[in-house]
Amino acid sequence: MGELERLRQELSIIDQGLLEQFLKRMMIVDQVAEHKGKTEGKVFIPEQEERVVREAEANTPPEFRPYASVFARTLMRLSRERQYERLMDSGLVLVQVLQHAKEPQGQVRTLALLPGLGRDDTQVVAALYPEAALVQTDDAGSACRQVAEGSIDYALLPFTEELVFLLEKHALYVQACLPLNRRYFAVGSKLILPSDVQSVRFLIQIKTVETLPLIINILGDLGLSMVQVQSLRDSSVCVEFSANPASPKTHRALYQIQQEAGAMRLLGCYDDLSSSINLVNSSG
Repeated sequence: MGELERLRQELSIIDQGLLEQFLKRMMIVDQVAEHKGKTEGKVFIPEQEERVVREAEANTPPEFRPYASVFARTLMRLSRERQYERLMDSGLVLVQVLQHAKEPQGQVRTLALLPGLGRDDTQVVAALYPEAALVQTDDAGSACRQVAEGSIDYALLPFTEELVFLLEKHALYVQACLPLNRRYFAVGSKLILPSDVQSVRFLIQIKTVETLPLIINILGDLGLSMVQVQSLRDSSVCVEFSANPASPKTHRALYQIQQEAGAMRLLGCYDDLSSSINLVNSSG
């Protein structure tokens, strides 16, 4: 037996031992989740996790401390994920932001457009919303106010930092994404949860950019694709990602982000109408 093969066998034995200990640890994690479900305890406790990481580093030779830190943080992250999964499976946790989502009712009757939208893009919008009367509005603020008041159904507005703040101010939601000469969002007054589709876009706003690494880890661990990140002047961050709206993984991701990133607002879950626009353009 060669030296390399002998070392590989030693590693295999160690890996098996690590796996057995990991499974024991996860069984105890299940018990922790059960206890927290009964007591309504928080899953994510940053100071507790930092204490575990510091202890791992303190008990490790200096040259291996960076690896020990990553190892400990990975264990903590997997522990949180398992706890969220157990709590959701037992029905003790609900994704509040999706509870009141409704299916769209009826056709869009009125759709507000800003001045300056080109003729070709206006024709595409008319083809996508054939039942809607297209009306002009002065600016994004006026359009959002009219949607909130109910005088128009939707407003088609470019995706800007101002729009994000207007969505929060008027309690509006993104209904669809239209990549025209730039990205436009169809904005309405209800949170719509699309059904019978495998993937939609979710747009969320989180409080601070410091929590972005947490968001990236959560989405990555659950196999969800991040589409876009945009930092705003108030230090909040907009994150857009693709997911199946009916998947428990999606619900868990939203709940976990809400718990770990602090204040979170769901700005919309919507279809990307790129394929529909391409079809309109090709038929025209």
